[in-house]
Amino acid sequence: MKKYFLYFWAILKARILKKRVPIFVVICVTNRCNLRCAYCYEEVYDRQEGEFTKEAIFSLIDQLTDMGTRYVSINGGEALLRSDFKDIVDKVKSNGLLCHLSTNGTLVSKHLETLREVDSIAISIDGDQLSNDRNRGEGSYNKIIEGMKSLKQAGIKFHTHTVITKNNKGAIEEILDMAQQYNFQAQFSPLRIEDSLDKSLGLNDTEMKEVVERLLKYKKGGRPVFFSAKAYDNFLKWPYPYHQLTISKDVPAGYHPIRCNIKRFACHIEANGLVYPCIVLVNRFKALNFLDAGFKKAWDHLAENDCKACHNICCNDQNLIYDININSILNAVKIVRKRLKKE
Repeated sequence: MKKYFLYFWAILKARILKKRVPIFVVICVTNRCNLRCAYCYEEVYDRQEGEFTKEAIFSLIDQLTDMGTRYVSINGGEALLRSDFKDIVDKVKSNGLLCHLSTNGTLVSKHLETLREVDSIAISIDGDQLSNDRNRGEGSYNKIIEGMKSLKQAGIKFHTHTVITKNNKGAIEEILDMAQQYNFQAQFSPLRIEDSLDKSLGLNDTEMKEVVERLLKYKKGGRPVFFSAKAYDNFLKWPYPYHQLTISKDVPAGYHPIRCNIKRFACHIEANGLVYPCIVLVNRFKALNFLDAGFKKAWDHLAENDCKACHNICCNDQNLIYDININSILNAVKIVRKRLKKE
């Protein structure tokens, strides 16, 4: 719990001192992946760039620590494909930082001892076998379930993330029923069509609103929906068609967006070294590469980001916490307490 307190204290301190601090940082440690999801945002199997050396990652983690980072998210591709994954986790933890892992879940049973040291784990699963395998590839569901079972048997807590597409509009209820069996909280997001490999999988605006209205109903009804109600409510109030992801100019009259605080307190680092404000702005912002410029210069450059707001549910859940929204903080505290509770 102490590290979570230090994470929140870092947010408060940066706000009081009116400083930009990279408190939460996503590091995509590889582009390699063992699945071929139909909608993959990262297009990992089409990328030619290599991945960081372990030495480059260690240097980056030291730079982040010196600049005030408190929470590192290890992402991919599939991070568990790296032979030095344990070393990376050990480095994050030895620097006194919280460590999160985003994984497709198919390889977790091979890394249980290391995963005991990780503070939070998100497993991607897109519904029951039919729904999931339509999105994530035939046979992936059984491998993911095997991974979830191994984590549960080992007493390692996790939550899930589900991308809603035309393939799996019924996945919400499927995942929430599964959540009762495995005792996890569930994240849900509609597919970002503009960033998808297969744009035919995207929901239209009416379908998106219907999906998010269901999620908001379940959240208010006490079902184990991870993101805060306000983040989902903000999505429903978005004043533009959903293919417009951000607002960078004047905010429309009468619309009160969740302010973008991520650009003050977080960033997203691709496996090629490019440092972006967030996942939404990958390939939309002229990023610097920390391997060439150093992390501090790449971070300072992010201040030129003119994004004022977006409708991304995950980003806005973070934005609300950075804005000290009490209900969102209480939602996060509830999740952390459940994560830390021994069963």
